[in-house]
Amino acid sequence: MIKIKLDWNKENVGEFVRYSTAPKSKSHVFLTVAFYVVIAVIIALCIVMFAMTGEWLAIVGAGVSVIVAIVYNVGFRMVKKNLTNNILDLNLKTGFESVEVDYEKIVIHDSLGPLGKISWSNVTKIEKNNECGAVYITTCDNAMILIEYKNITEGTREELDGIFEGMNEKLSKDA
Repeated sequence: MIKIKLDWNKENVGEFVRYSTAPKSKSHVFLTVAFYVVIAVIIALCIVMFAMTGEWLAIVGAGVSVIVAIVYNVGFRMVKKNLTNNILDLNLKTGFESVEVDYEKIVIHDSLGPLGKISWSNVTKIEKNNECGAVYITTCDNAMILIEYKNITEGTREELDGIFEGMNEKLSKDA
């Protein structure tokens, strides 16, 4: 059994939010790039139309396009910040301090002892973020456990990776 101290802070939760909201599929990346290309083309066409006709409406169109791009960026950043704060607030309310992971279950602990068990059959996704040395486990109840390798107190990273790889294989077979 591997024991991991849970240490949720603004940095690691923010990294989780960035990781989970970043475009991962080629189609998502393509659509994001396409959005900005379309905005740039609209702005360029509006400027050309203004230069050719002198119509101020063309400049207004370019301005509206710039505002749409800014609102999209600001809105997305606000959503990510709100999600980060909500996850941190929820963690403060639960008081979870550590988890124990083995091939059968995940046991969640607070300062008084075990609070509950999560069967691996309830886990829907296990994602490794190698950049920051973390693993994100999501359950069918939309619960999320953020495990950082640096916080392993009993056991090794290799043992933990072995458990996660075995469970990922099982998840892919069940899907």
